[in-house]
Amino acid sequence: SGLLGLPEMLLRVCGLALLPYAAVLAFAGTRPVINPMVVWLVIAGNLLWTVASGVLLVSGWVSPSALGYVFVILQALAVLGFAEFQIIGLRRQRHPMAIVA
Repeated sequence: SGLLGLPEMLLRVCGLALLPYAAVLAFAGTRPVINPMVVWLVIAGNLLWTVASGVLLVSGWVSPSALGYVFVILQALAVLGFAEFQIIGLRRQRHPMAIVA
C-alpha cells in the first residue's frame, strides 16, 4: 500500500475477489474438457479487470504513486494479454463445443 500509494482496503478487496476467480481457473484447468462458456466467463472477467484498472487510474478515486501507476498499468496489460491468449485458444479449437485442457 505504501509503495504503490493505493488504499490498503482496495488491495485487500481485490485480493479477496481474486480467490474465487482462482478457484474457478483451478477447477476448469483440471478438467479434461472445458466448457467454452466457462472460458468466455474467464475472458469477460479479465476484460472487466482491465477496464476497471483503467477507470481506477483516471477516476480520481485514488492517488497512486508513480510506482502505483506503473504497477496498475502493467498488471492490466498482463491480464489483457491473458484474455487475448484465451481468445486465440478458443479460436484454434477444432471442436467448438469442447476445449481439451
